[in-house]
Amino acid sequence: MHKRQHDTIAVVDLGGPSAHLAATLIRRAHVFSEIRHPHDAPSAFAGVKGIVLAGTPTPNADAKNNADTDFDTASVTAPLRDLAVPILDLGTDGAAADDSPERAAQLANFALTTCGCAPTWTMDAYIDAQVLAIQQQMGDQSAFLLASGGVDSNVAARLLSRAIGGERLHLLHVDNGMMRKGESARVLEMYRDMGLDQHLHFVDASDAFLQALGTAVAPEEKRAIIGQTFVDVFEREARRLGIENHLLAQGTIYPDTVETGTAQATAVKTHHNRVPVIEEMIAAGRVIEPLAELYKVEVRELGERLGLPHDAIWRHPFPGPGLGVRLLCAEGGASSEADTAALTESAAPLCAPHGLVPLVLPMQSVGMQFHRRTYQHPLLLQGPSDLDRDLEALLPLVDTLLQSVPGINRCLLSLGAAPITSAKTLRAHMIRARLDLLREADAIVMDGLKRHGLYDRIWQCPTVLAPLEINGTGAEFCIVRPIHSERAMTASAALLPAPLLAELRAAILALPGISGLAIDLTPKPPGTIEWE
Repeated sequence: MHKRQHDTIAVVDLGGPSAHLAATLIRRAHVFSEIRHPHDAPSAFAGVKGIVLAGTPTPNADAKNNADTDFDTASVTAPLRDLAVPILDLGTDGAAADDSPERAAQLANFALTTCGCAPTWTMDAYIDAQVLAIQQQMGDQSAFLLASGGVDSNVAARLLSRAIGGERLHLLHVDNGMMRKGESARVLEMYRDMGLDQHLHFVDASDAFLQALGTAVAPEEKRAIIGQTFVDVFEREARRLGIENHLLAQGTIYPDTVETGTAQATAVKTHHNRVPVIEEMIAAGRVIEPLAELYKVEVRELGERLGLPHDAIWRHPFPGPGLGVRLLCAEGGASSEADTAALTESAAPLCAPHGLVPLVLPMQSVGMQFHRRTYQHPLLLQGPSDLDRDLEALLPLVDTLLQSVPGINRCLLSLGAAPITSAKTLRAHMIRARLDLLREADAIVMDGLKRHGLYDRIWQCPTVLAPLEINGTGAEFCIVRPIHSERAMTASAALLPAPLLAELRAAILALPGISGLAIDLTPKPPGTIEWE
């Protein structure tokens, strides 16, 4: 959709999750909004009808928060006040909570009344305008979409089919060896049921992906390898099918482009749709991304307008790299026992009043603070009768620990029956046997959510394997990460009921090689939804 057709509100991201919350609330009032950054040149605000300042920078904050110590809100935002458009500073203009009805009403009033924006941003209008934009960009060319079966690629496929017809749209589903159990067969069946099988292709490229990943351990390296291998497979299959001149279509959405990073901040992650070769193709006009302006909630609304079946729209988000970012790799013995012991000791006084014993794990997970990656330790909490524990009552403690204990960015609650006294990181890489084990654990979790009627009430529930030996036994520590979210830029822990936790414990701990089980109670930020 050509955004200049719409009155626009610029939301300046000063840090934290508030900016994206504000942007989506403005869009909910049918006014287009875009994220801007405090160091953007005034020219980046040309044509906007108003500006919202959102977020809370922490000048001179400690290293734990990774804040920009040179950031001065007043001096950075001063040039914006010379643009002769209304400005709403959420830090000073009202004390409503970011996701409250009062904040939604405040932003709607600012956009519609104060700024005089026309409420033209709707998914029905988006369909009409985007169909035209696709037709104009593509001319008489055809498109080749890497169709994972996820919500974004499903909606992108249907929108492209409406714009150019099935004859000019080729779908390629790639089994990269990191799919869920039985996933590829289900995806192909779904596309056939949706009538998107006129040019539906499938390739099992698992050997190529696993060979390329080899002994890679670092999350960013793994993402880059997976992204590059997708392109290699795409180019090879395009040559085989004789369609190498087709445009590459992707289901990239707005948060993907934001979280990949900006000139002002280190990337939270490198999205697999934004590896260097893809960036080069975009610059050359060889890529089409019809959803790149939308948040996930808007993608789902668009899918409903396009008539997609419920399961194609409301399935849980699944990362492009698949289980590749849920199967953690390590060289083994990387963390100093002295370091983790010191962190554990600093957490103990906070945990003792709750009858909990902390243990900082000798590994690192990826988190985020102020749009920057953090690599810090997870903190495991354990105590008696944890399956019957009131998880909601633990959340204030989780927040306190994350704010007070340096060097940690996640809090887990052990679901194992035996006390954990030692944890050791093992050497482990991306191999088929580990992926098969993760597929089984993931299938147990997904089945449990569906049987208990929770699948549609939870945004996402990654299952993660970390190469940890616990109490001298086992090789894979399993973490279940259920979360609530609306736009994936922020998230809160979803609290699973005790009967389901008991079922998961019995089934997952019975799998071969599993050393322990925990539930992740970390909000985003500081923990990312995925562990890598």
